[in-house]
Amino acid sequence: MMETWTLPEGWEWVKLGEPELCEIIMGQSPAGSTYNTQRNGLPFFQGKADFGEFYPVPRKWCTSPLRVSRPGDILISVRAPVGPVNLTAEECIIGRGLAILRPKSKLENRYLFFVLRSMEEKISSMGTGSTFTAIGKSNLQSLAIPIPYPNDPARSLAEQRRIVARLEAMLSEVRALRDLLQSMRRDWSALIESALAEVFEALEDATPEPIGAIADVKGGKRLPKGDTFSEEMTPFPYIRVTDFSNYSVDTSNLRFLKPETFQRIRQYTISKDDVYISIAGTIGLVGTIPPELDGANLTENVAKLVFKEKFRNHIDKKYVAYYLSSAEGKKQIEERAKAAGQPKLALERIKTIEIPIPYPDDPARSLAEQRRIVAYLEAVQEEVSAARRQVEEDERRVTQLEQSILAAAFRGEV
Repeated sequence: MMETWTLPEGWEWVKLGEPELCEIIMGQSPAGSTYNTQRNGLPFFQGKADFGEFYPVPRKWCTSPLRVSRPGDILISVRAPVGPVNLTAEECIIGRGLAILRPKSKLENRYLFFVLRSMEEKISSMGTGSTFTAIGKSNLQSLAIPIPYPNDPARSLAEQRRIVARLEAMLSEVRALRDLLQSMRRDWSALIESALAEVFEALEDATPEPIGAIADVKGGKRLPKGDTFSEEMTPFPYIRVTDFSNYSVDTSNLRFLKPETFQRIRQYTISKDDVYISIAGTIGLVGTIPPELDGANLTENVAKLVFKEKFRNHIDKKYVAYYLSSAEGKKQIEERAKAAGQPKLALERIKTIEIPIPYPDDPARSLAEQRRIVAYLEAVQEEVSAARRQVEEDERRVTQLEQSILAAAFRGEV
């Protein structure tokens, strides 16, 4: 597949499969029993999930190498997702989600790395498959890349090195911008934590009440064995842990039940008056349900707090959710999750978590104080959300800038 832009004079499109350009080695996963997390053997990389900005980040090691990458090789993700690239800094083992591109004498490794980074979107579009997208060795062999002065190897390598040096200087500034934006994200998260600490540490005349005294704790339900989600929107939304966001529910990727599935698990729903708390996987995500999802079904990895009748007019549900996300609330959740001996928060242990109730002998004053705290925290949350949206937009622009710099380089413009 050839590109369409016009190359500088003396440059040519050359396929990766051409002799003396690049060796292509497809990954092969060793037996699962040979993996470990004890740094025994060589680092093992399976796919894009292991990639850092430069060089993969070891999470597993393996003592049974089948495909070994050398320092300086380029790794390309060839399965779900297709296209991302990285460099290897040390000898490592690669699984079938990756391929090794090993430049030969006419190609600088970092030049090829930057070329492929500029073509990630194009390479991704080559992927095929219904369950997941993938590309094979023939796809990589047919991939054409721009090579300066291919008939003059010395001049070609000198130009490749010049382009790499220029790109590394320019992209280091881009990385500095990205690091700054990441730092801003951390600062905003710290602001929320500070606001939570401020309000809950300053509570006066507050009495700790176990959740079990003010609410019933109930679990959700997984899909019955053999059932699948509906391919179309139905009146039966199903809320998963991945849908939780900003103390509420993100509806952008919501799943829906088929009517017959809903009938089987219809009792496992959550109300707009309840508080949710994730109890497995990512433990401790808390929030409330927006009115439009009142009565939605709830996954098994989540518990709901259903406030008892006598407390419904005296407890603000958002106050409870905010407290559970504070440092002290998280501490109580963590202690109970660890006490279970497994990464899961048992319903019975949730009942023992204590919530500080201000002015317990004066319900009206107590509710007013809870609402004051909620209003303050929601104002902080809105400020942070607005800042995050701006940071996300800035990150998109930085990515576009990076792609523009890479594209310019291989059009002879740097």
